[in-house]
Amino acid sequence: MSEARLGVMSRSANMSVRRATGAVGLLLMASAITACGSGDDDGATAGACGPTSELRFGVHTEVRGFDVVNGGTVGVAGGHERSAVFDTLMEYDAGTGDFVPRMAESFEPNEDYTEWTLTLRDGITFNSGNPVTTEAVKFSVDRHGADDTVSLFKAQMDVIESMEVTSDLEMSFRLKDAQGDFPAVFATAPGMLADPAVFEEAGPEEFGVDPSAGAAGPYKVASYTQGEEVVLTRNEDYWGEGEFCIGTLRFVYVEDEEARRDSFLNGELDMAYFNDASVIDAVRRAPREMHTSIGWGAATVLINHGTGGVDRPGKDVRVRKAIAHALDPEVIDDRATGGTGVPSTALVTDESILWSEGLEGPAHDPAEASSLLAQAKADGYDGKITLSCDNAPAKVEWALTVEAMLEKIGFDVTLENSRSLTDHRELFFTGNYDLSCFAMSVDESLPWVTFQTTLGQDTVAQSRVGYRSPAMGRAMDELRAAGTVEERQAALFEMQAIWNEDVPMAITAHGRQGLAWNEGVEGVQFRHAGISLFDDATIDR
Repeated sequence: MSEARLGVMSRSANMSVRRATGAVGLLLMASAITACGSGDDDGATAGACGPTSELRFGVHTEVRGFDVVNGGTVGVAGGHERSAVFDTLMEYDAGTGDFVPRMAESFEPNEDYTEWTLTLRDGITFNSGNPVTTEAVKFSVDRHGADDTVSLFKAQMDVIESMEVTSDLEMSFRLKDAQGDFPAVFATAPGMLADPAVFEEAGPEEFGVDPSAGAAGPYKVASYTQGEEVVLTRNEDYWGEGEFCIGTLRFVYVEDEEARRDSFLNGELDMAYFNDASVIDAVRRAPREMHTSIGWGAATVLINHGTGGVDRPGKDVRVRKAIAHALDPEVIDDRATGGTGVPSTALVTDESILWSEGLEGPAHDPAEASSLLAQAKADGYDGKITLSCDNAPAKVEWALTVEAMLEKIGFDVTLENSRSLTDHRELFFTGNYDLSCFAMSVDESLPWVTFQTTLGQDTVAQSRVGYRSPAMGRAMDELRAAGTVEERQAALFEMQAIWNEDVPMAITAHGRQGLAWNEGVEGVQFRHAGISLFDDATIDR
């Protein structure tokens, strides 16, 4: 690919409201997000519409409320639901690899990417009747960037030096450092705007249960039953031009991957998300149509360096390196997925446009692992370590295999794998673990953004493991500022070299994420991280 400069084109006045072609030209990702079958981003065809039509969508993680600052992630874990309720300033176009305006009219940089000007579309209102203005954008940025925020996007907000609101529809962002893909984060939680007046009156807790009055998306929350389902109904006053003909979206929480597969194949669900490689393979062979994307580091041993206020074995780099060298990703994948996964120890899959020749992770080397562990033991480490994981069948096999490999080189491993995925997540949110199974799932369309939520170097709180490295911080700065594919490749290559020396955590595989649909579903579109949009979707069953 040529040394193309990343840029932005503004939307012309006569473009349709929903089909803007203005873009943050990332020149990436189309190769990593592919569709299997005839339903890939083709728009709606014949199907049922109207208030009585309903689409049942099986999800693997329940949405943790609708306050996008406090509610966790907005990828496939909650991203479908939240995008439908709030809409976003920007959206990812998988066909071109660009981020394009959605609620925004344009998002344009200066020559060196240190200042960006956002223009909003005129005439958009929240369901409260209040107009969507730049004050709502500022309100969102301030909440995500507050000192006491729990937002996963604080690091991206900290890049902003200042904001200037010049009118209800225009504002500028001055950045502390250059960022070539700055608007991309506004396709995620910071771009899901809340009406400040409604939010302040309701408070975060009440707003998180039902934000409908303070949102501007194509659907409203009809009901939210924690641990069971979220039901959304079409917003008849939505501003956009998509058909949005499906009356009800019912997101059903089915944590067990195989149970979700069975419900989907039996026709109890119209769509379903899968992240187990063997299940994805089985659904494809059923056969069913499926959209897939690859998340980097989807099977990872999270190694606690001391976050959570307790000293951990992983504080010693020799222990971390011993863990990485002890693991054989091919064997782990064979036992956990039947050999249907993407085994690797590298940061970037070689299927990615951002992979470059020679980018490799730590090698499987049991002798080196044993030697490093022996050195740590000679200095007083007792070899004891706890591995925590959830109880999904594939995760159980993964954890048992990792445990055996660590035991083989001299660790004394205690395995805890009886928790549900929801309960297990609380461990690494609080730092209460030694080792944990973890899906880093770096999104190729947002590499700096998603690495920053896991490896962020500005504060310890931004790193899930407590990892600190000035060298990694500089390499990530290079990734943030990159203006071409080649520059991104170079930054990632440097990050890999530092990773191999520091071993912040241990990757065993990249992961495919699959969104499958049954016959009768047409026109669903897919965006970054596999998030589904229902602008032109129809269902006929």
